[in-house]
Amino acid sequence: LDAQRARLQGGGGSEADVDQTEARASRARNTLITTLQDLRVAEAIFTRIIGSFPGNDLTYPEFPSGSLPSDLDGAVQAAVRNNPTTKIFEADVKTAEAEVELAEVPLYPAVTLEAETLYNDGDTSLDTYTFDNQVMVRVRWNIFRGGIDRAARQEALFRLTESKNRRYQSVLDSQREMRRSWFELEAARDSINALEDARDFNRSTLAAYEQQFEVAQRTLLDVLDAENELFVSEGQLITAQTNEQLASYRILAVGGSLLETMG
Repeated sequence: LDAQRARLQGGGGSEADVDQTEARASRARNTLITTLQDLRVAEAIFTRIIGSFPGNDLTYPEFPSGSLPSDLDGAVQAAVRNNPTTKIFEADVKTAEAEVELAEVPLYPAVTLEAETLYNDGDTSLDTYTFDNQVMVRVRWNIFRGGIDRAARQEALFRLTESKNRRYQSVLDSQREMRRSWFELEAARDSINALEDARDFNRSTLAAYEQQFEVAQRTLLDVLDAENELFVSEGQLITAQTNEQLASYRILAVGGSLLETMG
């Protein structure tokens, strides 16, 4: 802004250029205030989750190379086999199956083998003893209990069906989440390649504009535009890199290998 005013006083600019530069400077200050507020909110969230305030020594996390599945099909299969939520519902299904078997027990007779032996020595005045041995097969069957046993079995079957439906829905959800995360990972990687090129071109443009500004071939607004383009492209590149890592973490989480991979 001072350079623009100096150029105006030297007859190399216009009052409109100065006013436009003033307006941009005001918008930049407002953007800075908003960004600092967003930073404070992010720091508060960080403190709540981590338990300590973020210092100046934060580093960008390094994702372990080679930990992701090689292709989408392998990732989906991992989600079907190892998804933690699906495993929970799988355990519910096994429990419900056991409850069905337990509910069917009263529908069948109970067969027991019973053996008994008695020894009696001197039960009379005569010097005698007796053995009394018994072996029997006993069948107990409560044929009619008002339908309560069949109702209990039907209730257990309903719970089993509900558990299987939840497991099936969990499999579908894990497959969908895995595919969505995989596509987001691919999109982020493509964006990174494109944005790295854009950043490099914007750096070259800014350097050229600064040189042309020195010889009055470019206005200060041209230089500011070039700086803004570079700033935006660098910000978009960081966002794409962050999205790549987030998608990678989600792939590991849905596939049930996040804790094992990250230790």
